[in-house]
Amino acid sequence: MHRFNVPFVLACVLLCGIFATSAIPVTPTDGKVLVLGSGGLIGSALVKWLHANHYETIEVENRESVDLRAPGALDRFNHETISFVYFLACEVGGSKFIDSSSSEVQLSIITHNLAIYQSVFPWLASRKIPFVFTSSYLQSQSTPYGTIKRLGENWIASLGFGRVVRLWNIYGYEEIGLKSHVLTDWTSSCVKHQQIECQTDGTEARQFLHSDDCAAALGSMMTIYDASDLVTDISSDQWVTLRECASLIQNISSSSSSSSSSSSSSSSSSSSSLSSSPDPCEIRYSDRKGTARARLAPNTTAPLYQVWKPTITLEEGIRQLYQAYSKEHAAAIAQAQAQAQKKPDHSSRSTNKQEL
Repeated sequence: MHRFNVPFVLACVLLCGIFATSAIPVTPTDGKVLVLGSGGLIGSALVKWLHANHYETIEVENRESVDLRAPGALDRFNHETISFVYFLACEVGGSKFIDSSSSEVQLSIITHNLAIYQSVFPWLASRKIPFVFTSSYLQSQSTPYGTIKRLGENWIASLGFGRVVRLWNIYGYEEIGLKSHVLTDWTSSCVKHQQIECQTDGTEARQFLHSDDCAAALGSMMTIYDASDLVTDISSDQWVTLRECASLIQNISSSSSSSSSSSSSSSSSSSSSLSSSPDPCEIRYSDRKGTARARLAPNTTAPLYQVWKPTITLEEGIRQLYQAYSKEHAAAIAQAQAQAQKKPDHSSRSTNKQEL
């Protein structure tokens, strides 16, 4: 009679189960992917990635489509076969928003996000749908933003399922406003006003990651979900100061202006007071030190980094931004010129009347 080492056999069975589960990704045939916050900088890039990889999506773009703060907001999707959820929706923005001195803004970060958590997390728990929640490397800070992100992470730990990703300064093309981010603000200002206005001395260091790279990382998290850690950093792992970023934008502006000047000199064109080929931008720094942030290190040994790496360099990403905002600015100029040409020439009309 053969004698078996029962603990050894059980251990093998458990290990086989773990590895078997880890090897099974979420595929396009498993069901739809629900993206909460699909209208944002990261969400819009993620939806493009999902569609490119043949996933069918259900999208909650913003409060106008579905107000996630309302109790039962997601019950409308109970009849859908959903295989995975990306919880990106959050009252968030760039540093000018999360570091705002306005008590109204800081309070809104807490109240709005708490209401979203109270609606979304119970729904996810009742459906037992695997999901990824986007947190931030700033979650350890004693600020409303850090506090609310930390709460989200703790909530997930209490649920016993779900994954957390901590994002490090994601950038990409977006509309300029209260919640836009520093690189987009600076690039747009460089294109439109030929200047970069830095609110600090620019010596603080950051790690930046393009939104398309972030989308690919989030997509990869879904395919390795069971093998992934509870918390995963998503970052370029490349430190750069804001001064270096500003200089990079300025250099791209200079090279773009040189190219435009060469093209203009080789072909004749009518002069105009409105120019779509701006001069290189000027950088202005403040004497104020930037917001103190602990210089943490992202964990790039996580399972995610075995299947994903950033592909867009900071220079390439900023160049894409510069081209996008230049195109937007040129379109605005063309529209202004067209409207100006449509306006009636009242001076010529009054002259004709006098002659008559």
